[in-house]
Amino acid sequence: TPSRKMQYLEFEYPDKQPTRRSSAHDLLRHTFTSPQENSQAMRTVMVIFGASGDLAARKLIPALYSNFRKRRLPRDTRIIGFSTSAFSDDEYRAMMKAAVQEHAARLYDTATWDLFASCFSYQPGNLENDADYRALSDAMRLDDGVFVDCLYYFAIAPSYFPVALVKLGSAGMLA
Repeated sequence: TPSRKMQYLEFEYPDKQPTRRSSAHDLLRHTFTSPQENSQAMRTVMVIFGASGDLAARKLIPALYSNFRKRRLPRDTRIIGFSTSAFSDDEYRAMMKAAVQEHAARLYDTATWDLFASCFSYQPGNLENDADYRALSDAMRLDDGVFVDCLYYFAIAPSYFPVALVKLGSAGMLA
């Protein structure tokens, strides 16, 4: 039998269901799968810097899709891609759909993808342009003008991290 410590490290995979779950696993599963039932569920915006790049397409978006399928993302999660490429929202969604079909083919389901893709928007911008950060800030606001919890993912070269952080700070986008 697995040790008590191993029970806490158990993960759920689509092709292999664990035979026994710990109470910690059940608690985490409830936390991430029940925002629909929780009126106080947080609203989250994830901004992916370098959203049109290889890292986002091969790893990040398929991983987010997998978590969405498992209902591990808060219900009101919005994902905004930020990159220099000039895509519309629909063009970006189509590009990420192709990436998921290629890199997570066994997980792909059209109906689930359509729900997941509705969380996406795309904001073209240059990492060094202040006006692009103001436009991103506007895109992050909800209809009522309120900011939500933000997560920034840097799928960019490490040499651009300081630039992006300084620009986010000067745009008032860091807490």
